[in-house]
Amino acid sequence: MAKEQSGSDHDDVWVTAGVAAEMLGVVPGTIRRYAQEGRISHTRTLGGQLRFRLSDLEAVQRQLMQSVSDDVQPLLGKYPTRKRSGS
Repeated sequence: MAKEQSGSDHDDVWVTAGVAAEMLGVVPGTIRRYAQEGRISHTRTLGGQLRFRLSDLEAVQRQLMQSVSDDVQPLLGKYPTRKRSGS
């Protein structure tokens, strides 16, 4: 039987807290805290280590980028740009 295709090619790829942290630009401790708070879905290995689904991390990454974009956009019109003089 063929495996069903889902929205992402990364649905079955799981990564460590270190890789997840690097993807999101935070330290591994922050990723562990996010997992504990339920902000990022995760699983644990038999040895108790955290693993994060790559497709979930990509979704969080998109949300973070959209949030930053939404925060910065209103500021762009507030400050005039200066032209550098050619001295």
